Amino acid sequence: MQGLRLAAACDPDEEGEGARLDPKEDATLWALEPLLMSACHAERDAARPTWARTVEPLSARFTNRDRVCHARIYNAEHLARHPNQKVVAVMLRTEDRVRWDGDTDDSRIILPVRLSARLRDGAVTTRSAICTAHDYGLTCNSGNDVFTLIRAGERGLVVRDINARKLIDPNENFLSKFLQVDLGDDDRVFRLDEQENANCEIPR
Repeated sequence: MQGLRLAAACDPDEEGEGARLDPKEDATLWALEPLLMSACHAERDAARPTWARTVEPLSARFTNRDRVCHARIYNAEHLARHPNQKVVAVMLRTEDRVRWDGDTDDSRIILPVRLSARLRDGAVTTRSAICTAHDYGLTCNSGNDVFTLIRAGERGLVVRDINARKLIDPNENFLSKFLQVDLGDDDRVFRLDEQENANCEIPR
């Protein structure tokens, strides 16, 4: 097989990414020179998003804690500004602390979670998912990738539909399929704050 395959995995909360470079499409020559490990680490650190440089990874945050609740309840003013948002309250609870699916270098971080939402019409839906480390955050699924969790400050996190940027299909909303309800176009990204309520029940 011609070409060059690049793979990288630097942190405990980054499962790793890979890419294959084809000389016909990408280039005809690569000149690779050895560098000190410190230079590699400097390049890695410079590429990290801002939110990944300032607070600990979600995997570390939930290593010794379970049933942690994060929630957001939207007020009337916010909903008036976002008429295409059908979710009025959303909660995410970790069902267990972070664990590893093995004891080798290829072990994956696993975090089970429960996501709940209440809609404008009063309907409440709750589904469970398993999250694994990916790209400085966690990717959660129940068979297929559905949403990602990204750290937001020391106690907050962001729930983001994997198609939030509409790179897959402009009309595809994976959170809608996952929660089995009809969501609006503004129901793709939710910024949640940690709560004291360990039960994490959606208010009626």
